[in-house]
Amino acid sequence: MSSEKSESRNFKEKTTAEEVFQAVFCVVPKYLDSRIVESATQYVLMKHLATPLIVYNKQAEIEGGLVASWKISPDYKEYSFALKKDMKFSDGSKITSKDVVESLKIHLERGDGVHFNFNDIENISEIDEVNFSIKLRNPNKSFLNSASAPEFSVVHISDRKVPIGKQTFQISSGPYSMVSLNASSIELVKNIHYQGALNSSPSKVRIMSIEYPGVSDLIKNKSADYLDFSLPVHFYQLAKEADMKIFLPRVSMTHMIGINANQSNFVTKENRKYLQNIFSGENLKLDGLWAQWDRAKELYSPGGEGRVSSEKLASIWKDINAVSKPKNFPKKLTLLSSQGYPTPPRVIKILEENGIEVKHVNVERSELREQLINGKWDISLSANDFSATNVLENLRVTLSPDMPTFFLEKSSPIQNLFADASKALDKQDRARIIREIGEKLLENGNIIPFAYQHDVYYYSPKWDISKWSMLFPDVSIWKIQRASLAQ
Repeated sequence: MSSEKSESRNFKEKTTAEEVFQAVFCVVPKYLDSRIVESATQYVLMKHLATPLIVYNKQAEIEGGLVASWKISPDYKEYSFALKKDMKFSDGSKITSKDVVESLKIHLERGDGVHFNFNDIENISEIDEVNFSIKLRNPNKSFLNSASAPEFSVVHISDRKVPIGKQTFQISSGPYSMVSLNASSIELVKNIHYQGALNSSPSKVRIMSIEYPGVSDLIKNKSADYLDFSLPVHFYQLAKEADMKIFLPRVSMTHMIGINANQSNFVTKENRKYLQNIFSGENLKLDGLWAQWDRAKELYSPGGEGRVSSEKLASIWKDINAVSKPKNFPKKLTLLSSQGYPTPPRVIKILEENGIEVKHVNVERSELREQLINGKWDISLSANDFSATNVLENLRVTLSPDMPTFFLEKSSPIQNLFADASKALDKQDRARIIREIGEKLLENGNIIPFAYQHDVYYYSPKWDISKWSMLFPDVSIWKIQRASLAQ
């Protein structure tokens, strides 16, 4: 019997349903890998399995994750770090700067990444057992924010050289190690060597998809401990009936239609602008979708740096509404989306009502990245968090060539503007550039933002989640404790 099967069996034999923290997500990813973090679910789960250099505290301020301190060169091109004392993997072995350097150099070999362009790193150097440095090719004042991404986590040597999708995290640097992963569930066990977990946080965790056998009954019987915000709306009705508590962080996802300017149908700005016109009214109904939806008029959710002014937005959409149908507007479009995404039927209906035949390519989440990169689509459906503390990082994800949700026209200034924002040392200057990017994405017909989906988490009243932040998606099971123990 393999060790994985043995551990999975022991997990089930030695625990009862009451002893396991049971969380329900919309989907369970096919794999977890520090090199490919494509979805919000993967991002959240990776934080449980691998510790990054930097983390955000409850006030959304950066502080050390793996590292105790850092020094920044005057030109913001070199960052020197010192590890925290007594950092260990889940097997009790010591985490050294060599482990960190080798973990990060994996990304250098790959180059670009979803949350950070590792081509921007010139060198990563091990100084001694505790100290290491990262030298950048260009100034980057926000690099510490980027270093909070899962790609900047340390992984055990057993997971460093395996093929993509084969990391097991049976030995981990995060608050939990992975016991098993299958099509409908993931089982985790607490890392007793991790620094920062509450003593009374769950020792064992089962994360289930909505396909997991009996998950609806689990909620009805008040045995579920947590429900993810991205579940279909009827699950929230079950949660209310089960008297689960509601947590409403100030976080939302922007849902949008991305337009492929490399395809012949949308090479011209006129065609892209008319597609925006088709979706500019109130015809895309949001009722009956996941909970807490609002109409969106720009990429960024309201509030925070770099938002487009209401006057400018009104002017942009007035121009969009005045666009006439071009003579060569396509009669057939290819729409790309991933399975489980809630809005394709509504988007298709609007297109068909406007005389457009739709070829819908609906792929599994694990296949979406490959399909996006090949570019054989006209429009795609996607969502990203543009309410979090680091809008620049979220722009980085949206504009990433490693997982393109839209393709820019060859003459587009967007990538140059993003590079300028990344280099900007002045906060106001960075906000100005971010705002300009938001304006030009609309004015050039690259995107159609249509909804803000606000996060709504349901959790069992037997747990206290007061350590979670209201300012960013802080689904951190190691930060919760029994409500009876909370002071």
